[in-house]
Formats: sequence, structure tokens, C-alpha cells
Amino acid sequence: MDEQVVYWIGFFVALAFIVFGADDVLWDVFALFRGTGKKRVKLSLINEKPPKMLAVVIAAWHEDAVLGEVVDNLVASAQYPRSLYRVFLGVYPNDAATVAVARALEVRHGGTVVCVVGDDPGPTSKAANINHTVRAIREYEAERDVRFASVTIHDAEDVVHPNEFKMTNYLIDDYDALQFPVFPLQRMPRLRLFFKTLTSSTYADEFAEHHFRTMVMRDELGFVPSAGTGFAIGRRVLDAFRDEDLLPRNSLTEDYKLSLTLRMRGFRVHYVLEKVPRVDARGRTVWDYIATRSLFPSTFKAAVRQKARWVYGITMQSASMADVFGKSELTFAERTFLYKGLKAKFANFVLLPGYAVLAYFLVQTFAPQLELPVMYPLHSPSWWMCVFLLFMMVERQVLRGRALANVYGWKTMAFSILLPPLFPLRLLWGNLINMCATFRAWRQKIAYVLLRGREAKAAAAPVVEHRGNAAEEEGERKPATDGDEAQTSNATSAQEGPAWNKTDHEFLPASVLERYRRLLGDALLERGFVEPGHLEDAVGSARARGVRLGQELLRQGLVEERHLTQAYALQQQSMYVRAQPDLVLLELMDRMPFAAADRFAALPLVESEKGWIVAVDDDLSCAERDELAFLLGEPTFFLFSSTADLLEAFEGALAFDNAAEAPQPAGAATLLEETSVELPQAGMALAYALHLGRSVDDIACEMGLAVSRFS
Repeated sequence: MDEQVVYWIGFFVALAFIVFGADDVLWDVFALFRGTGKKRVKLSLINEKPPKMLAVVIAAWHEDAVLGEVVDNLVASAQYPRSLYRVFLGVYPNDAATVAVARALEVRHGGTVVCVVGDDPGPTSKAANINHTVRAIREYEAERDVRFASVTIHDAEDVVHPNEFKMTNYLIDDYDALQFPVFPLQRMPRLRLFFKTLTSSTYADEFAEHHFRTMVMRDELGFVPSAGTGFAIGRRVLDAFRDEDLLPRNSLTEDYKLSLTLRMRGFRVHYVLEKVPRVDARGRTVWDYIATRSLFPSTFKAAVRQKARWVYGITMQSASMADVFGKSELTFAERTFLYKGLKAKFANFVLLPGYAVLAYFLVQTFAPQLELPVMYPLHSPSWWMCVFLLFMMVERQVLRGRALANVYGWKTMAFSILLPPLFPLRLLWGNLINMCATFRAWRQKIAYVLLRGREAKAAAAPVVEHRGNAAEEEGERKPATDGDEAQTSNATSAQEGPAWNKTDHEFLPASVLERYRRLLGDALLERGFVEPGHLEDAVGSARARGVRLGQELLRQGLVEERHLTQAYALQQQSMYVRAQPDLVLLELMDRMPFAAADRFAALPLVESEKGWIVAVDDDLSCAERDELAFLLGEPTFFLFSSTADLLEAFEGALAFDNAAEAPQPAGAATLLEETSVELPQAGMALAYALHLGRSVDDIACEMGLAVSRFS
């Protein structure tokens, strides 16, 4: 081959890499010098805010294999009062298996889970499913007289973080929408599993880099794109979209399009990168990001299919270069971030000649006996371009490694960027997936455009009347579907939008899910009631002595009994109340069965037709609480107090003047009698009213309960 031809091929390939990659380096430098003014949320404050009604939407099509485990885990692990959130499952009438699972979940979890069967057979687009479910949520609000502070979108395979709802509750009043990080679940890195987990590991690399670094900078500069899951939509947005669909039903990445629309309409989306301390299986204190976790495709074919949908939806449906370079309300930084997403449909094509040039360069360098023409002569312009490219490559890998170390640990980081150094296999494999996905996306786009052209010609052609049988008359050509290949059998009309070209999912075994549940030590750390080092020592000694952690902490004097009760109440999705003499209502005590008061030292706070609200010692086991509820003969909601507080309250009540009784229990009783508020909801409103020194009505209004009463 001619030496000049070889030189110019190498020159233009290097130039293309610089053109498509220089903006990334510039933003990295900008971020380095600018730093971040982001203030972390003070974890001790998130439990001080009364919990509002929250809604979760899960769109499900053929998810019967995973949906039950996903929702069971969500309900079991969420550190949020069960009566104050609802999980809405959007299913299809022609998906009997998933409908059956959703109905069973509805029964198993009482009012916490709501099955919403769509009007149209599936699959519609995911956006159409969610839009229908949001309409059902509005109807639910009207029927139950509640008001949800937010609607969070999750996928049917997500492991929802136990603290996500609490963080949403704390932040949603200050922002119009919240995006939580998404971190793919990964096996413990081992060399023998390296190739088996190669494809799924590329997701971890890319998501860690994007959600640990890039999204933080986007939040600082004002435009946070939705990741499609872990996206909480606040009340102001819900009200603004009351008369229109929330999500664009004709997009394959409806979430990205929504976040762009929200920005154009002046709404503020906040990226939530927060972490909480917890105790791991070995008794050590670790920091855990409040993030959505899920399993991603583990095969090359499935990864290409999924990423092709992302490339198509983000770069070919949601926005265009006209939005970047034309007139719009976007700032320069926002246009730049939009460009970073759009350029993928071109930049990924550079990878193929790039790898070919790299192979040529390596052969030319390490096999001089072949006497191949030199591609990058020493000190030539193309040689200096390659030096800059080397700097870019090292810089990107260092920053990716930092993100991986923070999210997954140093071992995962080493597997990602050091096997081998400079040209790590996971990076090359990930680039190959992205390149093939981009080819697939372009093929779908071209097929769609060509098919639409043929349809337009057919529609413009004169119609010749003829007689024929019914089958011939009904055998009309099905319109093309934007985003699906022409041969897709379940394509819907172009007007209705693309069919749901979903990825098949799997879920984690119960033994693994246990790691994501929160224990007493986690609650103590979160509230700052114990030092991490002291907790680690107490965990070890409690295991050695065969006693409960709380007993060991009290024995060593590391926590106060009141703090231990508060942590236990959080774990039980309830609330701590400080029992005082003015809460001892003698009339209620007289109506309580003697055995209940004598055996369990229970403090009744409210009695209504809906049941009892009772404060009990946290030492009572679940079985003892069940027995107490049986003695009371009515549904019972338990709040928790310490033994010392209860004794002090009962002793002080001997000299207590009933005229000075605390007003909050009476307010809770009135709320139960006059509204549709549920017993556990009234119990939580009462607990926060006592804790914050406010009226029960004030707290209930803030929670989004009995809306008509306070409107």
C-alpha cells in the first residue's frame, strides 16, 4: 500500500477520535477545576420530615417470572411506612400470567399493591403503559381522598434501595423531579468468572462512570436526563401534565424525552447521589449509595439489542442536532450535554476503522520484518495527534477507574482498567457492543424511513374499486413502526408509537436479596446514635456471646435505650413516641382489657371504630404484639416507646390532671372518625404530631391524607 495513503488513513482516523472525544476531555478539565458545590443531605434529618403519600409505577409485559419477587422484596425492605406508599402494577389484559401474579401481590400485600389492567392489549409502548397507569393513579387519588407527592418509575427487575422513599420524601418538595443513580448488579470479581461476566461488566463500567461523575456535573449545570428507572416525578409536574400524557408514547426512550421536555418547560430535575452507612455481612461498616440496582444482559446479542433501542431513542427520536445548534432556551452547557448524547450515532462508527488502524499500527511496530509503510512517522502531525489520543485514553480510564472504585471497590476497578493496561478487554468489548448497537439502530431507522415512503406512495395512488372476499378487503398493509424492524410481528401503527421491544429479565435469589435488607445496626448508624467502630466491636461481641445486638449495645453503654427504641421503630416501619403522663388517658385505660394492660404495659392512645393505636415497649416480640391485638379485639397499630418512658408516664399519671391531656390523640381519633384515613396512617400522623409539637390535622395535610378535608 502507498505510504501516503497509509499516512492519511491514520491521520483522519486519529482526527475523528479527537473531534468526537475532545469535548469529553474539556468537560473533565472543567469539572476538575470547578469542583462541586453539592452539599450532602444530613442523614439525621430525613427521618424528621413527616412521610408523604408516594406512588411507584412498574410497567410489566410478560414479567411473571420476576414481578412477584421484585415487589415482595420492595415491600419487605423499604424503610418507609407501608400505609404511606402504593405500588401500581401496569399490566395487560392479554398477559394472563403477569396479571395473575399482580393480582396475587395485590391480595398478599393488602392495599400497598394495586393492579392496573390496561384497556389495550399488549404490548403497547412502555410509555403508553405508564400513561395509562398514571391516569389510574389520579382516579385512585379521587376515590381514596389522598394526594401523592410523587410518582416514581421503576422497572420490573429493579432492586429498589430501602432508603429511596425516605430520600424522595425529604427532597421532592424542593425539586420538580429526582433521578436516583442506577448501578448494575455485579458478581464478586474473580478471574475464573471474567469472561462469563464480560458483557454484563461493561454495563457496570459505563453506568459507574456516567452516574458517579457525569450526572453530578449535569446536575450542577441544570440538565439531568432521566435514566428510565429510579425517576421520581413531583407533584408540580403531575399537575402540569394533568390534561396530557406524561410520557411521549411514540419514543423508545420515553424517559429521556420527558426529561428534555421538563427542562424546556422550566422544571428542575435533581440528581440524587447520596449514600448511607450500613453494616455488611462481616460486621464491618460500609457506605452504600441510595441507588437502583438490577441485572443487565449477560450475552452479546441481548446487550446489542437493548443498547440499539437506547441509541435509537436518544439520538434519533428525542432530540436532534438542530436542538444543539439552533435557537432554543437551552444554555451552552445544556447544549453541550445534549450533543454528548447525540454524537453517539456517529462517534460509534469511528470505532471500526479505529480498531483496524490500531491492529495495523501494532503489526507495523512489532513486526518490522514485514516492512509495512509507517502510519505515524515520528514527530509528524499525526504522531502528535496520537500522543494527545494516548493522553485522552489514559485520562478517561483513570476517571473511570475512580468511579468504579467508589461504586464497586478496588478489585472491580482493577479488573476493568488493568486487564490489560491501556487496552483493557472490558473497554474493547463494550465499544464493540456499542458499535454493533449503533449499526442496528441505523438499520432500524433506515428500514422505517423506507417503509414510510412506500406507505406514502401507496396512500397517494388512486384506489380502484373491485369486489373481493372479506379476507382480501381486510388484508391491509400494517403501517411501519418507528424504532422496530420491518419484520417485527407485534408492531403497532406509526400513529400509536413503537411496540415494547423489551429485554427479558431475571431476578436475584432470596439469599442475595438479604444483603439489601436493613438491620438494627443500619438504623443506628443512619441516625448517628452509635459510632461505626463501636458498632463493629458490638456486632462481634454479640455474635460471640450469642445475644441480640441491642442487648449488647446497652450492656456496653454504647447507646441510650431511647435511641435503641427509635432505631427499632424505624426498622418496623413505625415511629417512636416518648410516653409522658399527659398521654395516659384513664378513660382509654379503663376500656382496655385488664390482661392487655397488666401483661404488656401497653399505653392506649386512640380508640376508634377502625381500631386501636397503642404505644408498647420495643421488647415485645411480634408474637406478643399479635396476642395483644387479639386481646383488644380490633385492628391495632403499634407505636413504640422505651421501658423507662412507659414507667415514667404511668407513675406520673397518678398525679395527672385530666384537663391538661395532650390534644394530639383526640385529633387522631377525630381524623379516623370523620375521614377515610386508615388506622396506620393516623398512627403515623399522631406520632409525628407528638414528635414535632404540631396538630394531627397539620401533619395529615402535609402527608397528603384526607385531601378534601383540608382543601
